[in-house]
Amino acid sequence: MAANLTASNVISSWSFAERLDVKSLWEACRSFAATRLGDLRLEDFASVSESLVRALVTCDIVSSEILAFDAVIAYARGQSSPLSDEVLASLLAPLHFPQIGREQFLERVMSEPLLQNVPCKDMLLMAFADAAYGRTTYGRPGRLCVIHGRTAYRVLPDDDAPIPNSDDEKTQSEDPFVVPEGWRIVAQDDANWDDVLENVIKPHGWATHVVCVARQRADLTMFVGFETEHYGEPGTEYGDDNTLSQTADRRYQFGGSSFRLLIAKVI
Repeated sequence: MAANLTASNVISSWSFAERLDVKSLWEACRSFAATRLGDLRLEDFASVSESLVRALVTCDIVSSEILAFDAVIAYARGQSSPLSDEVLASLLAPLHFPQIGREQFLERVMSEPLLQNVPCKDMLLMAFADAAYGRTTYGRPGRLCVIHGRTAYRVLPDDDAPIPNSDDEKTQSEDPFVVPEGWRIVAQDDANWDDVLENVIKPHGWATHVVCVARQRADLTMFVGFETEHYGEPGTEYGDDNTLSQTADRRYQFGGSSFRLLIAKVI
């Protein structure tokens, strides 16, 4: 039967193999579906089991990450009851989103109505922001990156995201850090500042208590902090000195914890 697989019958054959526990056929269908995603009808995924969708997205020979994403969405849309945030996020987690091009990510992933909830969207934003930042890994703890509109946002120092109030907080002030080329420090004078405060700073913990931005006063650049969801009232200006100093060109250092500097890059 495996020799007779086609793009039109592979999904039904895969479901058949799963129900009857025909392992050889199951493996053949998985390989066929993974390598020929572009030939399959997305609507066929609406009626498969969750376990088959997981088998597809975890297959190491998937021909297209964006088509695998489309298959997950087709499955989710086909369910009589909406998938929970946790289930949808777990189905998307194995996909290698940094391999998806910027335009496809923005136009097909970011605009997907099913992903407008925080848990799923945050995971995807982290994945692509890591790629924009020059990293190949994603899923870093603490949600240290967010994409909003066509801009990627990160915080520095970019360490292992210690939990606020932990002994590891000192890593935020021990060493100087450099703002990478191509990135800029977010400022209160930015035209979209209100939007950034509301949709980038306030909804996230940023693995710190206070996120800092630049504030221009006459010819002097100062830095002001805003409380995150880990501390006080998110989005409220932090009244105490954040002790951020510039030690060299693009090089900075905090004199205490728990602070991080917000930077941005158009993607």
